This record gives sequence, C-alpha cells and structure tokens, in this order.
Amino acid sequence: MKNTKFYVCSTLIVAALSLAPLAQGEGETNAVDMSANQGETNAMSMESSHQGETNMAKMDSKMEEMMQKAEEMGKPGEGHKVLEPLIGDWEVETKCWMNPEAAPQISKGTAKAMWIMGGRFVQENFDGEMMGKPFHGMSLAGYDNMNQKYQSVWIDEMSTAIFTSEGTAGEEGKVLTFTSTMDCPMTGEKDLPVKQVIRIISNDQHTFEMYDLRKTDNNKTMEITYTRKQ
Repeated sequence: MKNTKFYVCSTLIVAALSLAPLAQGEGETNAVDMSANQGETNAMSMESSHQGETNMAKMDSKMEEMMQKAEEMGKPGEGHKVLEPLIGDWEVETKCWMNPEAAPQISKGTAKAMWIMGGRFVQENFDGEMMGKPFHGMSLAGYDNMNQKYQSVWIDEMSTAIFTSEGTAGEEGKVLTFTSTMDCPMTGEKDLPVKQVIRIISNDQHTFEMYDLRKTDNNKTMEITYTRKQ
C-alpha cells in the first residue's frame, strides 16, 4: 500500500515536472505575442500621428492661402485712385431745383474730404445751408474690390435716414454714376429712384449732381460745384 502511494506521488511529480517547461514556453509565446501586438499598436499610433500632422500642415497651408487672398482683396487699388481728386478743402456752391421750370435756390458752403482707413474710403464733411437754415452732412465713399462697384453713404442733420448708393466709373474715371432710391418726408413717398453723378472737371474742381428718375433721366434737382480753396 505504501509502495502504491509512493508510486502515485512519484508519477504526479514527474508529470508536473514534465508540464512545467510547456507552461513556461506558452508564457514566453504569450509574452512575444503581446510584445508584437504592442509594437503594431505603436506603429499604427505613429502612422496616425504622422497623418494628422500632414493634414494639419495642409489645413495651415490652405488657411494661409485664403488669408493672403483676403489681404490682397482688402488693399486699396486702381479703383480707389479715381477718388483722389475729391480729396482736399473746398468752397462749394449749391443749386437746388424744387421746380424744374423755376430758377434754382443758390447757397454757399464749405467741404473737407480726406482719406480714412488707410486710403480705403473718402470721408467728406459738408457745411452749408438748406432752405435758409444751417446744414451739416457727412459722406463716405469707396470702391469695393470684390464686387467692383463704387459705394457711397450719406447722412445729415435734416434726416434720420442713411442714404446709400452704388455705382460705376466711366470716361476714364472722370465720371462716377450712382443709382439708389430715397424717401421724401415732404410728400411721404418712398423708394423714389434717383441718380447721382460726380464729374471730375480738373484736380481743382468737380461737381455733384442729383436727378429724380421718376419722369426722365435728365430731371436735375441739385448741383453742387466744388472749387479747391487756394
């Protein structure tokens, strides 16, 4: 009986000793597999990181290109040079026609025009008379490079409205023609079609004309003559 127990124990020990190398080998195999998987994961992570850096570089390049286009579009150009003769200090004479058949009302005043925003817009401050009362107004004019249009804004002390217009240059930049609509507080009419024309006569003189387009293109309602102060 004792011999039998000894035999069984010996057999179990031998079996355990014989399986130990197998277990050790399997552990080593698993370790190798884990190391290989970790290596593959690291490689994929590095590749993904490199791809991300490439995409970011492309985005940065695209953004830089867009910014350069925007910067170039925002620079004063040839269209702005057309407005240069308007710059300066001026004596002005204003003629207003309430009735095309009647003589115009004539008043005197002054104006000062200057470049603002780095040569992108012309700001004019106007002081004169309107219907026998002191009158002050201000305008902004510029050239939109993107839309290739001249744009103008006018405000004054006799109205709460902002008058805007858009136009083009002709005759080698010597004539600027703007069109717009306006409301008439005296009659209550709204969206009346009007035309404004700036004529560059010389570097020392130009005119501003306004036309009521409801009847004809030549129905002049106002003419302002600007003469440079000496």
